[in-house]
Amino acid sequence: MGCHTFCGQLDTGNFLPKIPFMSAKQRGLVAVSILLTILGILFYTTRNSENSLEQKDFANQEQNDSSVVNALKAPSNLKTASQDKSKDSPSAAAANKLPPSNKELEDWLQKESKDLTRMPDFNEKEFQEKVEGLTPENLETLKKISLSEKREANLRVLSLYMLGQNSGAGVYLEDFLKQPIPLSPQAAPHSVDEMKNQREKALRVMALERKIAAAPSKKAAKNELQGLLGQINDPWLRDFIQRRLAELASE
Repeated sequence: MGCHTFCGQLDTGNFLPKIPFMSAKQRGLVAVSILLTILGILFYTTRNSENSLEQKDFANQEQNDSSVVNALKAPSNLKTASQDKSKDSPSAAAANKLPPSNKELEDWLQKESKDLTRMPDFNEKEFQEKVEGLTPENLETLKKISLSEKREANLRVLSLYMLGQNSGAGVYLEDFLKQPIPLSPQAAPHSVDEMKNQREKALRVMALERKIAAAPSKKAAKNELQGLLGQINDPWLRDFIQRRLAELASE
């Protein structure tokens, strides 16, 4: 049984709550990616006790990846800016001045990405209204943050989620997918590089699934994927798109 088939059968209900633009199969794929990452961390840190500096760096990466898991729960737990009780907070400032400046947007993202599980009464309608109020400049900022390897993992996931929820963000998602994926081809199993590779792939899965979900019909989704194939050079992403095309054709 192939990995993609297994991912489709995996029950991720508790580990990875539903995200509006991700199918069950893709939630499974992301869940498996994160699980592999965590297993890699455990194996790597026990096998390499003699290198304390590398252990410390990897522990920091582990903490970031746990933030990815939390960030992927954003639809049911994200606290929107206007729900912040402090009117003087960066969140409240961004909420009351939509469309925000890029600086306000980044301040809001930084604050909200620190802890995405603290607010159980997430207002999805209010959040969607805020996302639709973002300007093209705001959307470009979200795309750049999502692409940046130097930004925190949970900040990148939250930025990409917000970008994907904007109804006019299709061109930004396409541009995100067209960019070279910073993968390490010689990444050893259970290494830091392998963990980073899995993170980058998970972000591309999120963006691609949003493109598919936002298409007005299955035929339109297939046409969009075919168009992307002609503009993407990364072999892993090309293979993934081809598999998704085959799945859409068989549905």
